[in-house]
Amino acid sequence: MSKLSALQMLAYLKSYLCVYDQSSQKTYISSTKSNENPNFLHEIGKSHTNQLIGEIIHDKYKVLLKDSEVKNLNGLIKFYCIKNDKYKHIHTRVCCQNNSIYFDMGDGTIRKITDSKHDLIEKSPVKFLNSISTGAIVEPDIANADIELLHNHIHISDSTFKVLLVAILNAFFTDTAKCQPTCRILLV
Repeated sequence: MSKLSALQMLAYLKSYLCVYDQSSQKTYISSTKSNENPNFLHEIGKSHTNQLIGEIIHDKYKVLLKDSEVKNLNGLIKFYCIKNDKYKHIHTRVCCQNNSIYFDMGDGTIRKITDSKHDLIEKSPVKFLNSISTGAIVEPDIANADIELLHNHIHISDSTFKVLLVAILNAFFTDTAKCQPTCRILLV
């Protein structure tokens, strides 16, 4: 083990947003420090997150961690999160809050949608799970939009397509105040 103690490394990692999900019993960490208001979190124990923790420690202390040391830190982070009873909601892809819909675009940006406009925002009041399986969403080309392109890929009659189109539009224009977010309650 390096001359640097696990508790010293944990003390530094606490400057990052660390959370524990009580229901799934999973722990998460941000890739940026808490004071930078991180929007995304990574699941502890996943290989890409273990690599992230190793890089954070290396950048700070110039030491390389063994896999066993990273696993030890994972346990310490989980214990720290549970012991300090910090609660946070972590969302997967979509969150409805304060009459707005927040949508994780999967490329590090978040789109805020209200009843009158939509914008890409840098800092979000909600936090999202960042996973390698959450791919980027393609921005639609509104200037060249053609609803018939969708109809070409759905083999149904014209009259049924019109009913489907109304149902889709109705889903998008539902009152956001009544929107039920799908989220996981996490300890932060």
